[in-house]
Amino acid sequence: MATYFIGGGIESFVASPAGASDGEGYVSFEGSQKPYYADCIPRDPATGAQVALDSFWFHVMVGGEGARGRNGIIMFNAADQEVVQIANMGEELSQLNVKRNGAWVPVGNVVATGREFALDIRIVAHPSQGRLSLCVNGVTVVEQGGLDTSELAGINRIRLQSAIDGNASRYTRYSGAIIATYNTIGHTVRLRTPQSDALNTGWTGSYVDVDEGQNNDTDALNTSTTGAVILFGGNALSPTSPGNVVKAVSVAARIRNDGGAIPRNAMATLGIGGAFYSAPYNFNVGPGYAGAVTVFDRDPSTGAAWNGVGNINGSFGLTATE
Repeated sequence: MATYFIGGGIESFVASPAGASDGEGYVSFEGSQKPYYADCIPRDPATGAQVALDSFWFHVMVGGEGARGRNGIIMFNAADQEVVQIANMGEELSQLNVKRNGAWVPVGNVVATGREFALDIRIVAHPSQGRLSLCVNGVTVVEQGGLDTSELAGINRIRLQSAIDGNASRYTRYSGAIIATYNTIGHTVRLRTPQSDALNTGWTGSYVDVDEGQNNDTDALNTSTTGAVILFGGNALSPTSPGNVVKAVSVAARIRNDGGAIPRNAMATLGIGGAFYSAPYNFNVGPGYAGAVTVFDRDPSTGAAWNGVGNINGSFGLTATE
């Protein structure tokens, strides 16, 4: 069972050049009639490569007045075509639409969501045995199988956007986004933020440059030393409730590559039991600030599934690479 994306604040998403804001653990939009957006990019946890998915679950928490706006969630395939959307059908009413023969087709009935809700969508792309599920607050409201969903193959981007209601853009908030192969109903995203310096071997700055609950690109960390490590301590997570398990851990950073001299990249790094474990690949880094996520779907210190929060409560950060 693979986890392809975990998202909270704007540091997790590839966002529109303007209009996307955030708080601790969520991304939000407000103002303007132009849809602003934050894209969830699914990546292979083993290689970091962007993946095109034929079968997956998507989970997100939705809130704000914009929850009743139109087309707040859109899924794109590898050809950059819109193939799935959650469409507004009236105040606090939504419907799942998919592309079929090049046209939008509604799936199931119009659903009453309320203004604050958990949304889970299951997509299985297949020419004759496709499946579509829509769940609101843990309740399955649409469940259809034996479908031709071939046009939904290869979804590689899920857009969360500001919702437009009539001629006005409404405040819209998203949090706890997950893309995975397993059923995501009932899953939650728990957040640790930098609250102290644990290790710094060549970065300029400290945790105070990246600890803000709301993103601020005017202060940042940087390094000119390949191999430099910076790790942070954070708030300790409480133990998981009985019967619950940790599926995956992610490190997210709003990061950019200014070009020129190396180092130009960075790897997510975890500190566990006095040792350091970096991901086997770099963050996706480019010019201009954008969110990047690395998922550890197994405990790198053991190679096994995560066992509670003990090793998760260690330090976390970045290692500069060429």
